[in-house]
Amino acid sequence: MASVQTLHLPDKDAKLGCGFDSTCREVTKVQPGSLADQHGVAPGFILMSINGDDSLTGDIKEKLKARPVTLQLGPKEAKEVVTEASPHSPPEPEGVVTLVAMEGSLGFGVSAFPPVETKIWVKKVEPEGWAAQHGVKEGFQLLKVQGQEASSMSNEAFRSAMKSVRPLELTFQRLGLNKPFDKNQIFCEPSTPVAAKVAVAMGSGASAGTAESLPWPPGYRVAIYPGATLPTGLSLGAPVASSEKGMGFWRLGGEAKARLRILEDPGKLLELKEPFTVGVCFRAGEHRVLGWDSVLQGDDNKHWLAFRSDENKLGLLKGDDYEELPAEFLQQGWVQVFLRSVEGGTSVLAVDAEGLLDLGLCPVSLLGSKLRACGWASNELDLAALVLWDRCLSWTELQTSLAPAVVAAPEAVHVLGSSITGQVVDLEGHPVSNVNIKWKMNACTSDLEGHFQMDDDSTDVPDTVLREVSGCSTVSFECEGFAPTTMKASESFQVVLRPLSATATMDPKEGGLVEDPKSGSSLTVPKDALAYPDGRPATGPVTLRLSCLDVTDPKALASMPGDFTAQAADGSTVMLESLGAAWINATDEQGEELQVREGSEMILDLHTTATANAQKLGATAELWSFDEQSGQWRAEVADLELDGVPAENSLRSTARSAVTEEASAAGRRSRPRKKKMGPGKFAKEGDYDPDAREAGWITPEAFMQKLQQEGEKSLAAPVKKFGYWNMDLAYSSPNKAVLLQGTVVDKNSKPMPTVQIWGTGKSYYGRSPDTTSGEGRFEALMVQFESSVDIEVQYHQPATTDQKIEVFYAGGKLPAHNPSTHRLKYVPGIYVKDKACDHKWTQPIHVTGQPPATIEWDEKRRRWSHSIFDKVLFCLPGEE
Repeated sequence: MASVQTLHLPDKDAKLGCGFDSTCREVTKVQPGSLADQHGVAPGFILMSINGDDSLTGDIKEKLKARPVTLQLGPKEAKEVVTEASPHSPPEPEGVVTLVAMEGSLGFGVSAFPPVETKIWVKKVEPEGWAAQHGVKEGFQLLKVQGQEASSMSNEAFRSAMKSVRPLELTFQRLGLNKPFDKNQIFCEPSTPVAAKVAVAMGSGASAGTAESLPWPPGYRVAIYPGATLPTGLSLGAPVASSEKGMGFWRLGGEAKARLRILEDPGKLLELKEPFTVGVCFRAGEHRVLGWDSVLQGDDNKHWLAFRSDENKLGLLKGDDYEELPAEFLQQGWVQVFLRSVEGGTSVLAVDAEGLLDLGLCPVSLLGSKLRACGWASNELDLAALVLWDRCLSWTELQTSLAPAVVAAPEAVHVLGSSITGQVVDLEGHPVSNVNIKWKMNACTSDLEGHFQMDDDSTDVPDTVLREVSGCSTVSFECEGFAPTTMKASESFQVVLRPLSATATMDPKEGGLVEDPKSGSSLTVPKDALAYPDGRPATGPVTLRLSCLDVTDPKALASMPGDFTAQAADGSTVMLESLGAAWINATDEQGEELQVREGSEMILDLHTTATANAQKLGATAELWSFDEQSGQWRAEVADLELDGVPAENSLRSTARSAVTEEASAAGRRSRPRKKKMGPGKFAKEGDYDPDAREAGWITPEAFMQKLQQEGEKSLAAPVKKFGYWNMDLAYSSPNKAVLLQGTVVDKNSKPMPTVQIWGTGKSYYGRSPDTTSGEGRFEALMVQFESSVDIEVQYHQPATTDQKIEVFYAGGKLPAHNPSTHRLKYVPGIYVKDKACDHKWTQPIHVTGQPPATIEWDEKRRRWSHSIFDKVLFCLPGEE
């Protein structure tokens, strides 16, 4: 179950990023990348409290707009948040109290700063402060801050909240009546995975585990820990060892001034010689006295390692001053630190909750110094182990020994169509940006290089809506200045957009045309032929748009929507050979799309130089329209004309005998041939001469012969809707086509699996698709008999530059989003190299104004880190 989330909006610039229903109680939508989305808030969450008040009375909308404001949102089934300020709250769990500080100082201190796995206790309660006034006492455990587990918060977020966030919600565990506060409880739990590993390995007190079981790289010279068997001659003076949860240690320093002293070391085992590595496992106690506390001290009074837990610093003594290094991890409990001899001084490494960390180089040489004592400290510290090697341990050695075991990734489940990627280009192959792309219930926009990536989030769509689109397998592409297109969904493909050929403005009451000045193709619209979707007549200036497709150009042919499959009049599936195609559209002055009024029709006249061997196929040209829902072309009933003369195609609405009789009675029946106008010019019905053509009729045989002749042809037909139209010949297997089979291999003769291939006719104008199997085989590439074809293979080529990285999930979609995985949806996409940093790639700016995802080299951790909103999700360890 998703957890309750607490969100604080400090000022007017802070945006929540989610919408509510009319009652302002239930979340209805969440903006991707927003503060709400980053906290795992999802549609269906309910508003649980505002500034700690769960009564939610008054004007909720105004309270949501106020700043600062603290909100709690959670799933409906989540338990209500308990606040002492609310009389409507259910009883507190025994011993737990939640308080809201509205302003001012809190009036108490804490035992440790997160992130830690130890408990955080209240200390030093000011007598007249806010905490004391609300019954908070020394020894209370601080459980939550703003609804978040206090011990797991980041150090920065915790300190910022405690210092300046108001209202501030704090949840405490009260002291039991018969359970006095024991300050020793502050330090009772190993914190990091490595520390837990140490605890298990070492055992307790005199029965501690052997040196070989410690989580240190092997081959050390000496290891010192409670219960260890020391080398001959080496003797120690130490207090009685303690044990907590299997961790044996010595408690040193503090008021007791306990020390671990080296009494005898005749073999100079603890003298540092080139090269060396020193490893120490310790934890800092409560910081009561200001100043540095020494962990390791040499016989020359040189402090090998010291710390200040109040300032989260480590240090090595250089003269009278310490060389300081940041050490935020000191508050986490048990820590491991390594000192290595390197050129220029001493390299200091540490292990925190994320693993091995390079703290930096101290220009202090420890060579020749001999260990004298441990725990020369005013404040208490616990020492668990000290290990010394006669070599400088490499980063890889340390990382391999200290890192927790890597859990094997689950086997990817291949779910076809759960994610699509691709690139949008124009006819010249140049990338097209800002293309609006839609697939099922999803949408995205192409980036500056035309790339796009989209996951299928159908699992987040209500069943009733999902059923309506479950059969949809097409992706639509729209961009200003280009004709839109629709392609069948594929995991990876390239989309070619074709620019508009011509636009024209007309008065719908007068009619007009739009003409492509390059090809002469045109669309003629009679008067009063256009209407709005609700049937109202179109008014005001209307813009006509025309984009013509020159099928003799292979690049233009590749921009044809769909994959050249079509549904014939009898319902069978066929392939198409194109003679010419166009996209037509009309909008009013406000950009609202228009349609053809019922009972009206427009004339689409396609001029083409394409030829076709119609006799070989045994088919006449027909008119086809594109169905965006199925991604297929559909045969349309239409009376075709070839060069202005009626042509006897098989799907005519008017029989030849009826046309002949009407033509004899009236001189001829043929559709008027337009007078050519300049682009964008008005054209009226009176501009045409109905008798400007010689009478005649083209038989099917003559039609086929005419299509085979060279030269420009005019193919015209009435159309009753806007969109894509195509003049085509149909063919199918096994009568007029064959199914090619083969294997696609790379330059090394290795099969190429799951790649898109296209068969593009050289002796005819058509394309056919297929996809290779896991073994690189294709089995059903349909091409015409007695033809020449080019086989085009679309595949990802090795990058020639590292300026851009494409990230995607291989085989399978993400699990349903929840607060623990919601960041994963931001991982896929295109990452661009940072101009200021040679080892960093970032996604384009996100809607929140900050980059949502980065890939960069972390020098301090020697690893590649993949972060979402500054939270590391994936790591790839590197070398020194």
